[in-house]
Amino acid sequence: MTDYNKWDKFVADLSDEEDCERAVDQSEDCKDLPPVQEVKAGVGGALSAEGKIQHSDWRPGNARGNALSTNADVGSKFSITDYTWEEHSEPGAVLVQVPLKALGTVIQDKVRCSFSERSVSLAVETEERKQYELMVEDFPCEGIEPTESSFRVQSSGGKAQVSTNQVWLRLKKQKPKSTWGSLGRLRQDKKRPMVTITDYSWADFKKSCKVWIKIKGVQNIPASQITSRFRELSFDITVCDLNGKDFQYAITELPMEVVVEECYHEVEEDQIKIFLKKWAKTGWFKLTNLDGR
Repeated sequence: MTDYNKWDKFVADLSDEEDCERAVDQSEDCKDLPPVQEVKAGVGGALSAEGKIQHSDWRPGNARGNALSTNADVGSKFSITDYTWEEHSEPGAVLVQVPLKALGTVIQDKVRCSFSERSVSLAVETEERKQYELMVEDFPCEGIEPTESSFRVQSSGGKAQVSTNQVWLRLKKQKPKSTWGSLGRLRQDKKRPMVTITDYSWADFKKSCKVWIKIKGVQNIPASQITSRFRELSFDITVCDLNGKDFQYAITELPMEVVVEECYHEVEEDQIKIFLKKWAKTGWFKLTNLDGR
């Protein structure tokens, strides 16, 4: 492992030589210069055995790496667990209410919300520099439309503050006619282990292809806990919270394109049948281009 103290000393000696060759012969031109300061180790340290930076309590500064930051402390972070949700009167939408009363004085300009197909993240900051975050994941029924979802801050304070009020989240469903049995899973919850499904079979037909994946007891859970996504050359299916585990099966590269709108899945006893509608009426000699199976 590199001895960084010796390396720093070596670099310092090179710098002295370039200035006036002090390290070589102490020439007459350099007699009046101040003595060389002792080389001291910086805040940084050696890389780990994997060649990665070893993180410490120091925060990166604005000017040079490993300098002690003069920025203000970002404050403490806490999780938001108090919220309610309901099927919105507007068809195909879910309304989530997040009260802020217990958080203190929330800065309105510091309220942020981001949406994805399978999750929503809400972050707020108070005048006491405390940060709060709500993260809900694993939306049922293929999730939401991120670009059509929105949030609104209800304020009774000044222009820049939200005083003891709430945030409303409006989530637009991917499937407007679906009924959600639950909103999803809080990020702070203990994450369930993910099991990759390897027990499956498939059959090829002229206009379609069928895949059967084996999952014992899958017929005993609500339909909202089973989601499938189809694309022209790939698909995946996820089963959430079956006997304390999540299950997933995915094909990332089909032999040829499928008609996405006509693909679907059906739950059977101890298995799920996946129907793939072919775009071209031609035989498939393998299910995927990647592993040849």
